[in-house]
Amino acid sequence: NAPSPTPTITPTRTPTYTPTNTPTATWTNTPTATRTYTPTLTPVGATYTPTRTPTRTSTATVTPTGTIPTATNTVTPTPSHTATNTSTPTLTHTPTNTPTPLPTESVTGEVEPGDTVTTDTEGDGATADDPVETSVTSPNAGTVTISEASITEAPPVGFEFLGQQVAISAPPGTTQNPLIIVFRIDSSLLGGQDQNTVQVFRNGAQVASCTGPAGKAQPDPCVSNRKVVDGDVDISVLTSTASAWNFGLPVPTPTPTPTYTLTPTTTPTPFSEVSPTVVVPTATATPLPEYGPGDVNCNRLVNSIDAALILQYVARLIGSLTCQSVGDVNGDGTINSIDAALVLQCDAGLFDCQSLAGFPGRSWLTRILSRLSLPW
Repeated sequence: NAPSPTPTITPTRTPTYTPTNTPTATWTNTPTATRTYTPTLTPVGATYTPTRTPTRTSTATVTPTGTIPTATNTVTPTPSHTATNTSTPTLTHTPTNTPTPLPTESVTGEVEPGDTVTTDTEGDGATADDPVETSVTSPNAGTVTISEASITEAPPVGFEFLGQQVAISAPPGTTQNPLIIVFRIDSSLLGGQDQNTVQVFRNGAQVASCTGPAGKAQPDPCVSNRKVVDGDVDISVLTSTASAWNFGLPVPTPTPTPTYTLTPTTTPTPFSEVSPTVVVPTATATPLPEYGPGDVNCNRLVNSIDAALILQYVARLIGSLTCQSVGDVNGDGTINSIDAALVLQCDAGLFDCQSLAGFPGRSWLTRILSRLSLPW
């Protein structure tokens, strides 16, 4: 009988290899079988093909078909499971700052003239959980309904609504015998404001203060009273008709940020104290040139401005001339329109105005008339 072949052994070893092109080790196995097999090894998923040889030497020679890596570590015969540090994301719920809607409160009652219906059925006034309480006193019999719910109207420009919107239906009154509505607003809604800054709005329109006799809705509607009760704000309104009501605070105006301009400060460089020899020169007074004829504003120029001043002086629009002594251009002893005309001729280039300075009196007039070819 032929001997049974040795089963193929698949090692469970997990070595760590450093690749090299030249195999450095030969494995020799001594199996119990009497036949020799030459297995063919492939790098991944090795497949052993048994080949029978005529010799009965049970020496298995490993013949690599590719690059055989060189083992550099000790083979661990037992496979090990290595835990991978894989982080599992944890869902974190970030709370959104969504304001809790205020509870809706509604009440309906049948009233006789002078009766009152209120939403403060608990008798605890306005609270942070129920910040608006409403009372309606009707002058006439009928059904009164009060509903406090979420705000649906848009605030007017410059205001922001707070709390709840109050919808009221009631028998109509008159301006002389109006409905009396009292709103109580919890202080938690005011943000530091007081009863004087809280405004009431009916159907989006701001309600003014009452200006007529007490108890009369003039104007209609109007705010008749504002007061503080147990830290909350009570606002009384007189109106001939009930409707939708809101409460608002003025929107604060942002304060502009001032812009500062840095002005450099010049710091003088200190000098070392030196005691120089001071030579005091002798001051020689240089006399200023006299104002020429016609230079009545004393600017050493003779032009149309001087002519205009002379004419104003002649017309008594001004009381005097700055250099009145040179206003008599023609030297006739009178300042008049002729002097102004001579100044204009000078300014027009009929003669050199600058050359007139220093020639006062009749000799200057003679010089002008000679240039104009006028008889003297």
